[in-house]
Amino acid sequence: MNSEGRKFYEQDLEHVYNRRSRVEIGAIGARYGFARDFQEGLYHSPILWLDIGTNKGFGLAELVGLNGTVIAVDLKEEYLREAARETDFMLAQMDATKLGLKDESVKVVTAFEVIEHVPEADRVLQEAYRVLEKGGLLFLSTPNKPASGNRRMSPDHKKEFTAEEMAMMLQNSGFTIISQLGQAFLSGNFRDRLFKTARENPWVSFAYYHLMPWAISSKIRDGFQTSQDALKIRKPKENEMSRGLYFVCSKQ
Repeated sequence: MNSEGRKFYEQDLEHVYNRRSRVEIGAIGARYGFARDFQEGLYHSPILWLDIGTNKGFGLAELVGLNGTVIAVDLKEEYLREAARETDFMLAQMDATKLGLKDESVKVVTAFEVIEHVPEADRVLQEAYRVLEKGGLLFLSTPNKPASGNRRMSPDHKKEFTAEEMAMMLQNSGFTIISQLGQAFLSGNFRDRLFKTARENPWVSFAYYHLMPWAISSKIRDGFQTSQDALKIRKPKENEMSRGLYFVCSKQ
């Protein structure tokens, strides 16, 4: 497949990449659940929690019962309409690089699988830093570039980052990294090699995304996600590589 053919093929796949299987939705919830548990007990008064790039609201259910208020924002209005079906949190259409919030007005910011979609990735971090109170927390996740191989995790990603690149960007934006974790882990065994080979092969991917019924492909996807421990946020074990990076940061 030539470059033009691959480009057309990947654009045509964007609507498919936005579909979520059962375990994938659980993996999204795990990101929010980890952040909720981490900050619990740190703040004694009700907090304002900003979720940047909320998409269709997957995972927001993990924040129900939070001691405070949640504002969920996204650039796409159609995503917010879907999110409104999932939660009664405050929803707002905002650009992640131009947040319509006052300086130091929120206590927690979550930005899960967002920064790789934005051409001006550093602006997202600068805005998150600006709106966070001193002592506030940023929870950020993004695909791990080395785990993507020769194909991006999704065709609409502008740039994927290594752990070192992401850490440097966070620090350059003023954040202190408290913890660097991961989600969904590859260990180099036969199953993981098969997974990597299949997702890098355009013909196998074409069959998977275009020809295979969703009921079957979602089961395959769930099987890989489960085997890769995608429902946990943790440090990689020896000889493991995480498919997703997860950073916990503070504004000092």
